[in-house]
Amino acid sequence: MLRWSLRQCCAAAALALCGAAGCATVPAQTDIERRSLARSVISRWTDPAQLLALRLMEEHGLPDRIELDRLTWQERGGWKRVVVSARTPCREGGGPDELLEQAVDYAVPVGAEDGLAALGGRVRVSRDGLELSACSASEKLNRLALNLAVDIAREERDPRDVPLFYDRAARLSAAGKSSPYMERLLFVPAAVQPAR
Repeated sequence: MLRWSLRQCCAAAALALCGAAGCATVPAQTDIERRSLARSVISRWTDPAQLLALRLMEEHGLPDRIELDRLTWQERGGWKRVVVSARTPCREGGGPDELLEQAVDYAVPVGAEDGLAALGGRVRVSRDGLELSACSASEKLNRLALNLAVDIAREERDPRDVPLFYDRAARLSAAGKSSPYMERLLFVPAAVQPAR
């Protein structure tokens, strides 16, 4: 049986009211309160989303934003932003377990967006062209997608070869094998002024 203190009940009620009113977050005063609020919010999520959120809290600490349908971390683990969603896949046409979005600063050259379509929507470029984000079920798959996106942007890889490379690396990873493309980012994330 779950027992909440009066303070936890008030924080959960405030978050629910704020969510209904369109507010993004409710500030919690202490780490204990923030942890409690985050756990309260994710307790209503699906099991895969809960497990992902708990793993990210263990890895990155408490989220910077706690919303009813997502947790967000800023500038953690080499990422500009990490977002885990409750139920909605972070990309159109994504599977139900594709709840993790991770972003880096990277100036995408003009015209590279067409080649990035080879990644099937797994990678997005910000409107200003200064950020790349990937969406999948895991950090490894996001690193794979971003590394391939940068290869395409640098014209180091033919976009037509990317789907096969992605699928093969994902299958090898599922079989317990490793690829440098999945273990770390093979480029240095940094925002520079694009030639747009």
